[in-house]
Amino acid sequence: MSADDKNDDKMPDELLNEQPESFEQEEGSAAGPVSEARAAEPVRPEPKRPRKMSAADFRAPSKPAVWKSADAGQEEPGTQAAPLQASPSEPPKAETYADDQGPAQDPWAADPPRQPSVPADLPAYDLRPEGPLAPPPDVSAGRADGGEGRQGAPSHGNFFGAVKAHVSFFTLFRMDVDMNDIRAAEKRMYLTPVIGLMIGLMAACVSAVVFWVSPWADAGSDLTANVLSLGPAAAITAIGSAVVLAKFLHMDGLADFGDGVAVSGPKEAHIRALKDTRIGAGGLATAMIVTIASFAFLSDVVGVFAVAAAIAGMEIFAKNGMVSAAVFGKPGDGMAAEQVRSTNVASLVISTAIAAGLSLVAFLAMGAVCFLLTGFNAFGSIVPAVVVFIAASAALSITAGILTASISNKRFGFVNGDVLGASNEITRLVVLAGAFTISHLML
Repeated sequence: MSADDKNDDKMPDELLNEQPESFEQEEGSAAGPVSEARAAEPVRPEPKRPRKMSAADFRAPSKPAVWKSADAGQEEPGTQAAPLQASPSEPPKAETYADDQGPAQDPWAADPPRQPSVPADLPAYDLRPEGPLAPPPDVSAGRADGGEGRQGAPSHGNFFGAVKAHVSFFTLFRMDVDMNDIRAAEKRMYLTPVIGLMIGLMAACVSAVVFWVSPWADAGSDLTANVLSLGPAAAITAIGSAVVLAKFLHMDGLADFGDGVAVSGPKEAHIRALKDTRIGAGGLATAMIVTIASFAFLSDVVGVFAVAAAIAGMEIFAKNGMVSAAVFGKPGDGMAAEQVRSTNVASLVISTAIAAGLSLVAFLAMGAVCFLLTGFNAFGSIVPAVVVFIAASAALSITAGILTASISNKRFGFVNGDVLGASNEITRLVVLAGAFTISHLML
């Protein structure tokens, strides 16, 4: 049998695996020293190179026809063997390539269509593209819980939520608030005198301790005669405590307000100075003047009257001045815009009534503190002065808020958070000036 006949009898796979004879083997003895050196070297297997993919690799391989003899089982032409049948108990095996690269798959086959997953709690709307859609919920008439009719917006919370938000924003004490509480605080700015009561009582208690333990109290001829003023130590303690408890928020607004008012130029220049984070000469001078004047007035207020009424009252009515500025100011586009927009004259009336009532509560509480510390009954001798002080502070706080809002509307065209903070500090100064006057005229 010739070499050509042998090659004809070989299968295609055998022809692919057959390696050709080397050139040196064909030449025999003519290989030379180079062939001998190569023969002495160890045989290194050639790295397996990846086979190029062709279109045939993406088609399922077909089994070649096998010709078998009926008796000897030898390959003969003429009869095709029946295809192998898989047993019912065994699953059919996946066909593989010759180089065992995995089952044959068509990469261009499209993925089966996926059905959209619909949650079980979805309302019974018609989801068919050609079907009618259910109408959206009607929000034009407002929410049933008293909201403003905003689609998807929660209610504005309640009284306690608004108080929590005010405490968290205006003081050092952090509260767990959510968006309901924040919206409630924006709609109920008339509750800010409650924050003034908290800050005022704390500042009054600290100031009372400093007043009665300091050498200033020993210098008075008769403390129970109510002729001794509060003094510098207790005054600076009271004002410093109030500013720190408010985390310097309103003092920062006062400095920004002073910069915006003091600058020269058009309205845009005033707004730019108001919103500048740096403090200029105008802001620094305004903050210093207001603080020093407040300290001067409070230090010369009669001590018992200051502890019992003036210190707490100055913080309560300072917050009422903020409400007044929000009522008569134009809303801007800052964080306090919703507070200014939602505060009206009715809010100012409610805030003033709350401030007057809380001032009476503070007087009763601090009068009891005075009696416990010194044995002096403050409920009989200074009650008329306290009543006049509350009435005058209500009028003065409203007036201070109106003046601050008027200046802001003229200079900036709006009232923002810095202006509200400035109105707090300015109103405190005005209320302390009234307390100084009343204490010297009636006590």
